[in-house]
Amino acid sequence: MEDLSKKAKVEYDLALNTNVLHLRQEYLIAAIGYWEQAITITVDPTTKSTIYRNMGAAHTHYALSVQKHDDTDSLMLLKRYQTTISCFTSSLNWGFDRSEDWKDGIREKIKEALDKICSVNCPALDKLDKLLQMEMSLKSHSEICLYLYLKISSVSIDVATAQQKKGEWRASKQNLISLKQYLDAVLSSGVYLKPTLQDYCTELFKKRQNLLLIVDAVISRISADVEFEEALKFEDLPKMEAMWDLLDEYHRSYASLKGSGLEQEAISASRLGRIFNHLLFKDKARKHFDISIRIAAALSLDNLTPDWLRDAQHFMKNDEALKYQDISPEVQALRSRASVTTQKFLEYIYTTHPPKNPEQKNAYDSVDEKKALSTALVHFHPDRQGCVIRNF
Repeated sequence: MEDLSKKAKVEYDLALNTNVLHLRQEYLIAAIGYWEQAITITVDPTTKSTIYRNMGAAHTHYALSVQKHDDTDSLMLLKRYQTTISCFTSSLNWGFDRSEDWKDGIREKIKEALDKICSVNCPALDKLDKLLQMEMSLKSHSEICLYLYLKISSVSIDVATAQQKKGEWRASKQNLISLKQYLDAVLSSGVYLKPTLQDYCTELFKKRQNLLLIVDAVISRISADVEFEEALKFEDLPKMEAMWDLLDEYHRSYASLKGSGLEQEAISASRLGRIFNHLLFKDKARKHFDISIRIAAALSLDNLTPDWLRDAQHFMKNDEALKYQDISPEVQALRSRASVTTQKFLEYIYTTHPPKNPEQKNAYDSVDEKKALSTALVHFHPDRQGCVIRNF
């Protein structure tokens, strides 16, 4: 056993003293091989803990040498760091008689390896998979386990963000729900963490809440889009009632996304503009379509003309055309009637431009013309044109 350990030490020292990358890797593999043989014939717990520590150090150096290359197999690299952590964990398990300072040194090496896993250039989902695989083996080491939970939380947020970018909103929500247990565990048992890490955990918790707010808003809007298409098939009255119900849903979705500057905010603003347009609230439709177009202009969209942007642009184009429509004949006709008598004027507007509500009739009263004009103002007010008044 001593001969094997000595051979391993020689190979390890040669690896650290050479700058030739492929030689360093060969020496490290040889050292690891000797230590693996030695561990099988060793019975002393302290000696086992030393060998496992040395193996962990060798795996770390090998992984670092590999990570320098851009064409590195990321899954292989993750596996190497996972093996590093496994060796250091075994070193802790066998080193139960070691001093606390020695154990603290091993714990720090495990934390460094966890940091390295998070730094590997690969999809966040691959990193999360490796971190979750280590949960059971590290559960008996409270301090390290909490640090692992912190890393799982951080990478889970990266995964959820990536899923949102790909439009996988329900998968993102499920991931955000799952990571709450890890953040809760850290926040409730943060005695093992430095204050800076506790603050970082609090920051992750807030980030999770914000992402969850966004994903809920988008899922709600997607459901409303399906209901909107169904509502278009209804007759006039049921259609308007369905539109009013959908307005509340769209409005909640937009309120959650407002100010984020994200593409999803632009989509929700456009959808809200569309529903206002169907409900004949042209000013509100114009306002939200304009917001949608402004956000879109600041974004680099993969699809230059998505449906929500086409809706907004089409409305604004038609709205602009209406501004310049010549309505002078109608204005002249109204002025000519108004210059005669109040009775003739009211008869003209109720006949030529009747209110949308057929129950609203000319209420001319020769005794109180002022009251008749006030009634007409109410009948022709935009909010009284057959629509229910709501606050937004």
